[in-house]
Amino acid sequence: MAISTGGNYLLNIGPDHNGRVLPIFEERLRDMGTFVNAHEDAIFTTKPWIWQNDTADGKIWYTSRLRNDNGLDPYRLYNNQTKDNTIIYAFVLDYPDDNIVNFYHVKPTPQTIVTLFGANGQNISMPYTQPFELNGGIQVNIGGLSVKKFPSPAAFAFKIEYAADQDIASLNPRPTTYPRDNVKPSSSSSSSINVVLMTFTFVDFARITKMHHSSYHP
Repeated sequence: MAISTGGNYLLNIGPDHNGRVLPIFEERLRDMGTFVNAHEDAIFTTKPWIWQNDTADGKIWYTSRLRNDNGLDPYRLYNNQTKDNTIIYAFVLDYPDDNIVNFYHVKPTPQTIVTLFGANGQNISMPYTQPFELNGGIQVNIGGLSVKKFPSPAAFAFKIEYAADQDIASLNPRPTTYPRDNVKPSSSSSSSINVVLMTFTFVDFARITKMHHSSYHP
């Protein structure tokens, strides 16, 4: 989630008074190390995608990488979606009860490839379908896989290549799914906010002045 929203993750582990890391903390660190090692391609040097998550399923979060970013701003907030250049990574934060993972925002092409990051570096090519109810999205069934195939019981991730182009200017998602630099308040809403703030400022100033004056002049 941190990478999907353009952030970083800081983990603080405090040693005891002898400088030792408690076993329970060590266990958590090892679990995280296993997860990161299995998904490093989807974590390091990636950026948010045009969609931060699937609004229909808040447990799926996206990151992305470009095959070629020559000429692009290295400090850009997100990667656009182009079929031949963008690689999408989808993190699923909970194992679905029905074994079905729906990617509503991924639009496939005949060349689209979906790969599951597996345990011990054994990645698995996954077939997908395109049910009508997903409105162009794709569906992956993980029911035939043993739990041992997953590097972590807490979360797992997919690599999705050659998905269809998406023009961010034509998208109309919920406001929380827009990249931050694409959300710009209108001039009218900005003016309204300024007026409200000014009103509260003057009211509070008048109240404070009155209280201050009355305290010295009963």
